[in-house]
Amino acid sequence: MDADLNIFDPDTVGPDVPTLVDDLPAGGRRLEQHSIGFLATVVGATVGAVAGFYGGATDTALMRFVDLILVIPVLAILLVLPKAQITGLGGFIDAIKTVFTVFGGHIATAADGTVTPVLSGFGSIMGDLAAIGFILALLSSGATWIMGADRSQAVAAYDGAGPRWLGRFSKKYGTPIAVNLLSGIVATVFMIAAFSLTSGSTAKYFTAALGLAISTTTISYLAIFPALYLLRRKYPDVERPYTAPGGNNGAIAISGITLLWTVVAVVALLWPGALTALTHGGAADASVPTGFSRTSYELSQFIPLLIILALGGLFYFWGAKTRAQQVDITLT
Repeated sequence: MDADLNIFDPDTVGPDVPTLVDDLPAGGRRLEQHSIGFLATVVGATVGAVAGFYGGATDTALMRFVDLILVIPVLAILLVLPKAQITGLGGFIDAIKTVFTVFGGHIATAADGTVTPVLSGFGSIMGDLAAIGFILALLSSGATWIMGADRSQAVAAYDGAGPRWLGRFSKKYGTPIAVNLLSGIVATVFMIAAFSLTSGSTAKYFTAALGLAISTTTISYLAIFPALYLLRRKYPDVERPYTAPGGNNGAIAISGITLLWTVVAVVALLWPGALTALTHGGAADASVPTGFSRTSYELSQFIPLLIILALGGLFYFWGAKTRAQQVDITLT
């Protein structure tokens, strides 16, 4: 869509697919078409606009309220499951199944004390609906992430972090088609490789793919959080719309604490059980996801990560010509 100003993104907000509805007198048929994306856009834009306009305490209060809403589902899981049953994705699924036993099913306890929820009747129907909703949520979230990631990669490539041709946007579609196609190719290669490493098991593939998606996102924060202090030190005279309590010392503390927890999260994701074995003793391999050996799981995580790092290095090498044409400007 060509316009000087787009209030709504036509890729995410607009008319849904029309459907035939038989609700007119004498069985008459009509086309019915709903809108999609407007509610989320209006609510999100309203909250964001109010927070941005008033700033200060209003901005802080609204953002903390949104954070609280995001925490509630996690809190519900922690309240439902015993400590021993909280195991990442598996714990989330078990929590849902445990709650739905209220509608039909029971809790089975094995000889070793392992608790397993078993659904039946209406509880099973509720479980199926929750599974479908979970899949749709992952699909929509993944589509949103890949759209944003593709655009970020295109802009970075145009700025010298990759080959220049990756940064070109289609005038007709408004998207970086080259990056879109490359993302599809890389994702397909990873999918085939993951299925090979997991012996074609759908459950194991899902575990490996989800673990990799979370770890790659978390690893990116290893560079993001230190930037708070490093950029303030490198460009101290640049005016910023926010302040860090305590000045540079506060920025160091904020960067250090967040970086520390990020390192802990990365270690836990890439080597399950390492922190548990270090702090409480016991075998680290006991925390390896079900169906994997330590070797097979680590291969499913480290091989894609090494490929991603290699591609990043190659792209940076290709972008050398673009970076050589850049000029320094004074930040104010």
